[in-house]
Amino acid sequence: MRRSLLVRFLAIGIVIVTLSIAGTTWIVSTAVTRRDAVQIDRDARTDQDVVAAVRSWAGREQSWADVATELDRLGDRFDRRLVLLDVDGRTIGDTDASRPVPQLPGTPVDPLSETFADTLSPISTTVAGAMVLDESQARSSRAAAEAVAACAGLPSSSVSLWPNGRAVVSGAFPPGCETEAYTAPHGPEQAALGLLTAQTNECLAAQSITPVSAVQLDLVSPGAAQGISLRVVGGDEAVPLETLQRTRSCVTRAWTTINEDLVPPRAYLVTSPVDGARPALDSLTTDSLARIAAVVIGLVALSGALVLVASGQAVRRIRRLQLVTERLTAGQHTARAPESGQDEISRLGSAVNELADGLEQARQQRDQLTADIAHDLRTPLTNIRGWAEAWDDGIVSDKDEVARVIGREARHLERLIDDLRTVASSDAGELRLQPQEVDLAALLQEAVDARRLQGPAVEYRGPLRVVVVADPVLLRQVVGNLLDNALVHGRPRTVVVSLSPGDGSAQVDVEDDGVGIREEDLGSVFDRLWRADRSRRRDGPGHGLGLTITRRIVELHGGSIGVVAVQPHGARFTFRIPSTPSSVSDGEQRLLGS
Repeated sequence: MRRSLLVRFLAIGIVIVTLSIAGTTWIVSTAVTRRDAVQIDRDARTDQDVVAAVRSWAGREQSWADVATELDRLGDRFDRRLVLLDVDGRTIGDTDASRPVPQLPGTPVDPLSETFADTLSPISTTVAGAMVLDESQARSSRAAAEAVAACAGLPSSSVSLWPNGRAVVSGAFPPGCETEAYTAPHGPEQAALGLLTAQTNECLAAQSITPVSAVQLDLVSPGAAQGISLRVVGGDEAVPLETLQRTRSCVTRAWTTINEDLVPPRAYLVTSPVDGARPALDSLTTDSLARIAAVVIGLVALSGALVLVASGQAVRRIRRLQLVTERLTAGQHTARAPESGQDEISRLGSAVNELADGLEQARQQRDQLTADIAHDLRTPLTNIRGWAEAWDDGIVSDKDEVARVIGREARHLERLIDDLRTVASSDAGELRLQPQEVDLAALLQEAVDARRLQGPAVEYRGPLRVVVVADPVLLRQVVGNLLDNALVHGRPRTVVVSLSPGDGSAQVDVEDDGVGIREEDLGSVFDRLWRADRSRRRDGPGHGLGLTITRRIVELHGGSIGVVAVQPHGARFTFRIPSTPSSVSDGEQRLLGS
């Protein structure tokens, strides 16, 4: 099995499939891992943006009453389901209330939870709270900011709004462009700054820290446009960093105190994909596509190499077989295929060689048959012609002798022609039986009686009557061929014909005590044109067709025939023939269908 082409190709197919599965698994696993990592990072950034947007909205409102509209807007923008819960877990707003709330941790959303950074950066907040401007104040602030931008030569896009509605200018501008209308706090801002300064100083006094002069709006810091920006105004003396940090902490605490009743209470925001499951990436990354292409190309190349290695040798051997068959077709009868190996192609080569050997043997038999037939025809014809010319020339005057010789040679020609016709009919599947009940014992006795005068003692041993169903003409030919073969070629002293009836069949033995048959020739006795005496090719009697015809007739009757050597010398031919009509019919069908 290890040398079978089927096993080889099956193994290669399994290897290719295994490699394909492994490559696909690797591609999918790495792609999914990378996709999930990218998606998780993307979701985290999205959730941060959503939470910041909700917190910014809450910094401009005093309750969550109108949050549903904002949640819907943000959900559509970020393709997320948003659920806002209060501290007790009750739903404040949900972009998809038809489904259960996802069992996911929520992110705290508290406008006042942000603290001013404890660094030297500007103090900034997104909570409008107590500083919210009315419409008139907001319009006035915007007009002043646009005037500053125009004075500084800045584009209108440099003007932005703080959460409380104040307009500010982003970017540097000359001091001469700054106007009191732009820098002066509006009513709500002024009141909130006063409270903020007072509460900040109370906090500082409790820590024995010098109070500040004021907490003011910071309109000129680089980060002023990012939210409501504040600054602390103190004395001219240098202040330690620790003091600055405590000051910032007091400002944060004061800002929370004055705005805690002016913004929505703390809540929790739960975010999840719209369809309830983590979405796949919309498309593979360039890196993923490159890896997939590399793996596909590698698998294709490897598969091609395996197929070439496995099939290349097979194709070359098949081509050699093709050349052998072409040479045989062209008449080169010595062409043969190499037979090394045990796989299918080697067995095919052996079959081709067997076919070539059979064709060569058939060709030789054909040539031998042609030569033998020509000789067998020429010999009686020459005899007939010689005796006829001798009679015509007056050399031979015995008319009866001439007639006897010519008749004998004519019968020899007739028998040869009949044998050739029988063989041809058998080869063409046209040899048919005319079965009828035949007394086989009587038929054998007649054949023995007809040959008693040929010299050796010929006798019959068996019952007086055994009935079989057979073609009497062909069966008589079988018996005659076996007797003639024993008398002519065996050169015996005695020939015994025995008949043994059996269950549904009858067995006939023709045994002689002549020269016998060599052990190595027993398997070739019934072959066409076989002769026991190889030196007798032209001069002896017979033409090598009798036993071939005998075997075919017996098989046509559904029987069997064989030969064994008899010790110390001689041979015994045995044939068995069925005695029932169905067996004869079956034998006819087998031969005609073969």
